[in-house]
Amino acid sequence: MDPNQAVDLGAGVAGGISSSSSPAKANRDGKVMDCLSRYLEDCTGVTFVDVDFPELISKKRDIILEQSELQSLIGLTEFDRQDGLEPPLQNTKDGSPIMIRSNRYVGVGCDLRDTTRLSNILEEESQIGSCLVLCSAEVSITYMDVDAADALITWAAQYDDVRFCMLEQLLPQGQEHPFALKMMQHFVNLGTPLRCVQKYPLLQDQQMRFLRAGYHSVKARTLWDLWQDQSAVAPDLRLHLNKVEPFDEWEEFVLFSSHYFILEAKKSSACPRSPEDQEASIPKDLAFQHQSQVQGSRTVAVDDKTVLNVLSSQAKHRRKFGAMIPLSEQTIGLHGGIGDKGRLNTTIRYQDRGLEVKRDPLPDPPVDIEARVCHTITALDDWTFLLAGQWKPVDKLPIPLYRHGATSVGYGTVNAGVLIFGGKTTGGIVVNNWFLWRDATGWKEVCLSSGGLLPRFGSTIVSTSARCGILLGGMTEHGVLCDEACDWTVEYGEDADITLQLDYLKGLPIAPRFGACLTWSPVGLLIVGGIATSLINLEEEILRLSNKAFGKVNGLQVLEPTAIRTDFDGHRPLLIGHAVCASGDTLLIAGGGAVCFSFAREVHAEVAERVSPKAQLKNIENIAEAVQRVRIKFEADFDQLTHEGRPFVIEGLDLGECMTEWTVHELIQKIGSDRLVRKLLKESRDLELTRTRSPSIKLRAAT
Repeated sequence: MDPNQAVDLGAGVAGGISSSSSPAKANRDGKVMDCLSRYLEDCTGVTFVDVDFPELISKKRDIILEQSELQSLIGLTEFDRQDGLEPPLQNTKDGSPIMIRSNRYVGVGCDLRDTTRLSNILEEESQIGSCLVLCSAEVSITYMDVDAADALITWAAQYDDVRFCMLEQLLPQGQEHPFALKMMQHFVNLGTPLRCVQKYPLLQDQQMRFLRAGYHSVKARTLWDLWQDQSAVAPDLRLHLNKVEPFDEWEEFVLFSSHYFILEAKKSSACPRSPEDQEASIPKDLAFQHQSQVQGSRTVAVDDKTVLNVLSSQAKHRRKFGAMIPLSEQTIGLHGGIGDKGRLNTTIRYQDRGLEVKRDPLPDPPVDIEARVCHTITALDDWTFLLAGQWKPVDKLPIPLYRHGATSVGYGTVNAGVLIFGGKTTGGIVVNNWFLWRDATGWKEVCLSSGGLLPRFGSTIVSTSARCGILLGGMTEHGVLCDEACDWTVEYGEDADITLQLDYLKGLPIAPRFGACLTWSPVGLLIVGGIATSLINLEEEILRLSNKAFGKVNGLQVLEPTAIRTDFDGHRPLLIGHAVCASGDTLLIAGGGAVCFSFAREVHAEVAERVSPKAQLKNIENIAEAVQRVRIKFEADFDQLTHEGRPFVIEGLDLGECMTEWTVHELIQKIGSDRLVRKLLKESRDLELTRTRSPSIKLRAAT
């Protein structure tokens, strides 16, 4: 058999080789030169063929003739230069499409739309029909007319033994996704719009495309999926890359790599198929869809009773990776972060004038605090907040941290504190330390009663009671998302000893999230935005973890999140690098955005102008959930209930004289007419808890 052929379709001007490139750099650039410089021994018996417009291959030839190292790589001898390439334009003048030829390399000038001429050239030059052929197209044929690109793919399938490898863009969440909008517009601005991606937006569309063209098998994966596969990218290689250049733009990396895929299609003479067999071999689950709507599969149930109406507003000051702080009932601040010109130490205030003001707003964090990003601000009570790194003057953190998780414990009690887990420290080292700050003890490292978690950063943590909470997701030092989720409980021992008990959670499809926000709201615990093992569907950007989800099955905690239906009044926001805070019946999502690599040098414009949506949470009267009823006899029974950290209805208690002596008039006299209280209406075994303001308190006696 003749030597194998590696045909690069749409090679361009050497894919990075230019007349200004040094020979050393040129050796590393371009697919052909890269293969020959790295794997020369493995390339024995292979002829590399570059195909593109004649003027582009001509430029490539001139560059090669100017650099001796490139000539050596492709096996261009002195005889070749004298015999076939002097003067440099000899072959183009006589109409020959062969611009340069050597022992290992052929440069062909041919319009890829003319597949008949291309077949004749390659057959005459190298008898391609009797070779094992590898065709490659690296973001090249996507600029062609779709019918012409399809014809080229079908042309390659005419050979008996062929492999086709392709790298192109895709639209996993449709063209309406903020990153996709920026990507598509970028190529339009260059005058080279992406054509094929609009007809084949999804992986299954591309697979179907090649199967219908006559290939026997097709595999396609996004670059983000490949990155997470340890068999494709070894863990030690990931660590080595981080040592070469520390990297922390993970959200942007995921956005980019989720919009690119690599495909491998095969056809072999060893297993020929008839057209009927080929059609029957197409997997039934590869629906041939050409729409640009979201195609991702739903992994959680949808709560149709709760609607999140997102009202977007213009943001005058763009920033991401800031920290949110409630300054009053109607005022929320967004502190720090990174803006267009660098890190910020200022605070933006957002106001909801529909809320009642009961006290003056807290002052902004002092501007003499050093500007910072990826920090946290945690509430200890209504008036006291702890900036991890620090706003209230306290002891410094035991180690510098960023990208850590922080939450309050014992909110409003004498044991109020801040619990911190994981993050990155000096030098980008990823840690798995737990630290707890309390006013009486300062920072103390928390010991685990058993087990532990892998070092991670970007995880999400929140309290579910005074001493309990959950932790979700994060990313390891290898750049892989963690699929672990756990329930934690703080134990206070003698001599100020503090331990932490971890229980692993299961059944949680949202656990592998990174950079998400976890916050309490009037409709329950919400997880907002971030990145996951695949690009997050629009309908799963905001999920609710209701109180009833905190239960145990076979000794393990189980969570079953539900998606909240979200209606945006404009373009879909990019929930990356954002901050979230609930105030009254409003959920404020502020800040965020991403640098879309070469597509945009600044924060994503659509996101930057729409980073402060206020979401009115409707139908909150429909979210009542079952609370377990219990009877207790001993003090130990009560301790067990408090240890579990979830709501119970305790029946059969003797509450004393209050049952007969507490009247509406006396309650108003004791607590004042401006206090927010709860009223209890007991007409049956079903309890209804509602909120009202005195003096309109109503207490209905049991019947």
